[in-house]
Amino acid sequence: MKRRVAIVLSLIACAPMGFAQSGVQFGSTAENEATVEKVSLLLNTPSLAGVDALCKQVAADGLNDALVRTKLYMLGQAVSAKGAASEHQPALEALYAKYAKESGSPVQQLFFIEQLRWIGTQRSLPVIKALCESEDVHVAASANMTRQSINRAFDPATLVYPKTKMRQLNEALAKADRSETFRLLSAAIMTKGDIRYQAFAVNKIGTTLSAKELKQWCDVTRKCEEPLVAALLIRALGSHKSPDVRELMFDMCGHEAAPVSAAALAVLAKSDPKTLQAALPSRLANVNQENYRSLGAFLASLSADVTVPALTKAYPEQGDLGKQVVLETLAAHPRSEVMVKAALEAVASADSDKNLAKAAFRYLRQSAGPGECDALLESLRTTEGSLQREAVQAYGLSARRSENEVYNRRLLAELRSQEREPTRSQFEAAAFSGSDELLAFVSPQSTTSGDALRALSRWRDGLAAPHLMMALAEKPADVLLMRGVRQQLQRTMADNADLRAGWKALAACGGISSEDLRKFALVINERANIALNRPVNTTRPPEGTHVPAQMVDGNTANGNGYWSSGSPVDITVDLESVRTVAAARLHFYTDGTRYYQHRIDTSVDNESWTLAVDKTKDTSISKPEGVLHSFEPRAARYVKLTVTKNSDNPSIHVNEMTIYSSTDIEMLDPEEAKRPSS
Repeated sequence: MKRRVAIVLSLIACAPMGFAQSGVQFGSTAENEATVEKVSLLLNTPSLAGVDALCKQVAADGLNDALVRTKLYMLGQAVSAKGAASEHQPALEALYAKYAKESGSPVQQLFFIEQLRWIGTQRSLPVIKALCESEDVHVAASANMTRQSINRAFDPATLVYPKTKMRQLNEALAKADRSETFRLLSAAIMTKGDIRYQAFAVNKIGTTLSAKELKQWCDVTRKCEEPLVAALLIRALGSHKSPDVRELMFDMCGHEAAPVSAAALAVLAKSDPKTLQAALPSRLANVNQENYRSLGAFLASLSADVTVPALTKAYPEQGDLGKQVVLETLAAHPRSEVMVKAALEAVASADSDKNLAKAAFRYLRQSAGPGECDALLESLRTTEGSLQREAVQAYGLSARRSENEVYNRRLLAELRSQEREPTRSQFEAAAFSGSDELLAFVSPQSTTSGDALRALSRWRDGLAAPHLMMALAEKPADVLLMRGVRQQLQRTMADNADLRAGWKALAACGGISSEDLRKFALVINERANIALNRPVNTTRPPEGTHVPAQMVDGNTANGNGYWSSGSPVDITVDLESVRTVAAARLHFYTDGTRYYQHRIDTSVDNESWTLAVDKTKDTSISKPEGVLHSFEPRAARYVKLTVTKNSDNPSIHVNEMTIYSSTDIEMLDPEEAKRPSS
């Protein structure tokens, strides 16, 4: 259907011209993949077999063949130019002439005729002259132009286009009265198999119509069997204010064909809210798998004062798919007591359609309040399969809303109950909620319960990372615990102090590889970097696009960072508040040979500076892992890096600068942190 829409739009755009365009369709893909050098290789295949195969790929409808057309066009250009390829011109011309004559589609013929217009000689004239008599007016017109181009004799008097149906209709309309105009246009619109001609006729209807004419056109629209043409008629009539047109829109908004219903709804969307509200129930009643997504997108674009009352009223009378659309639409609007009750009924009923139940759970995610807690808690025990995940999310996300603390209390009470073992769904709901109380209860359970451990691995915002790290320190060989730590650290928002304590426990247990410890430390250090995305000022302009902000963006790779146009240069990072500062890691450009001499100073007010690190005489080669400088902790808002020399050239290249407070030192580099910088 989308493809047909594209065809119609292109036809409408060129309808007044009377003939289709057949030129080469250049695009980024074609330009990248088709070059004269590449396609010329096809000329060297025996009997131009490669070119012949390419000719067969020209699409009969002219769609999705831009690359093929581009290659064939370039082959024509190659043989037309002076050089080795020109020897292939007779064979290529004969091949194009063959396809111009024998192709089964006028669109294909037009393409090959056009290629002959540029490369054709007298050898092609017999084929071209025959095509001048083609029954297809576009082929005949293009062949006529090509004939004159080959003969190098432009004769406007003989360049006569055959009359197209559009031209004939135009001439007839010029002589017709209003009654005859309707007869001519309605007959053209009801023509089958020529959407372009039908669209041309729709465009001729005009905007000044009497009440009688509007009624006549409404009847034509109802009888039109081509959905795309019916949609065009709806748009043409939609600007008219009349009872007949409004009734037509009511009828058509429930049409089973998506283009028709979408066009009618678009017209109704511009009308008053009451009119639109009256139309929506009938539209929902005819929703199907083909048009339900487009209907949902349309409903989402309307204001709440239109959709909420209309859809709430319409819900009880709809089928499963219509109810699904209503719930999906209203999930974005404020809570409705009526719809909350309807959603609860949908999730509780064993007979509910699976997709409807899913939509109901998703509505409740946004709208469930304290009063729905028990019902959703029950759903954690009763739902199965893929709906179980929906129940978990509905409960957990409802619990995360601050006004719904009752969810956390009820779930915690259920988990502590001695009457039954906690279920996987309950543990997963706790992970979605993520409250401190639930985390404190679930954490100890992870040593004996696989469901609890799985929940901790998925805990909201990675808040369970410190707990899992402590558990892993007790059982460093536990594969599931290790996996849980990795998953939680990827998205952790846990407190830095707790994360550092967990890392130290892992480092002390002796059972975690140095590589894993390093990776865990990198994640934690990234969050501890107080220079990340802070303002940076420099005393020299950047080279190209290597601006100062790139040296505090977390990317340490070569090619990223600040490059100065000379040296020495002062680079000042503003921490935006006074912080405790005790270490900095510098990542300079690395190539295995160069070094950068530098120093670091700190300041509270950006005026009085205190030396922290002096490496202005150091010749240590820069390394990909950077160099860590630790120093006596001090209060500072500004940290200034002064780079005095690059051993390779005058420019300075700082990939990244990270800054840490005193509490973060021990994890950065345990060995190097023990050695104060000189």
